[in-house]
Amino acid sequence: MKQMLCVYAVVCMSVFIPRVWAQKKGERVAVADMGRILESYWKYPLAEQRLKHKVRELKLKFRELDKEHIELTLEHIKVELAIESPVLSQAARQRKMQEAAELRERINEKANEIKRRSKERKGELNRFIMRERTALLKEIREIIAPYAEKEGYSLIIDNSGNLVGRPSTLIYFKPALDITDKLLKILNKGHEGKASAP
Repeated sequence: MKQMLCVYAVVCMSVFIPRVWAQKKGERVAVADMGRILESYWKYPLAEQRLKHKVRELKLKFRELDKEHIELTLEHIKVELAIESPVLSQAARQRKMQEAAELRERINEKANEIKRRSKERKGELNRFIMRERTALLKEIREIIAPYAEKEGYSLIIDNSGNLVGRPSTLIYFKPALDITDKLLKILNKGHEGKASAP
């Protein structure tokens, strides 16, 4: 129930706040697609490269774990096959069975370690993505703020919604209010050839 009230409040604010701001004399309101701005900002491909590097780094760490798991599994198979040998004495068979049980335990421990580290890796990757995205958005806001003040904007609303993984709460706006392209020109000034495609 509380969650529904929060969603309702956000929707109401996204509809009514721009209207209240716009009613004040001389106040200007605009919308911008921050998802498109982020992905078209000339520094975005650099952040993507850092992310790819981070993914490669994490994959290399896991290759070693996978290799150890495979080696243990192969060793276990050899021991299991040796147990079946008709030339083994009862004492030797018992030792091999004990060795197989220990290997199974080590294999299970390694599998659990892989699961745990996989979960940690996903968390580390998500934190890395959030740090990169937050840094870029902060930089973008710092560049946009002086332009917004100079142009008399009191409020610029994100109409993408995809920055938080949810649909936009902005229901309607006049296309003339969209200043995404203007902001992209400011952000990518001097780096036009480096900007990624929208």
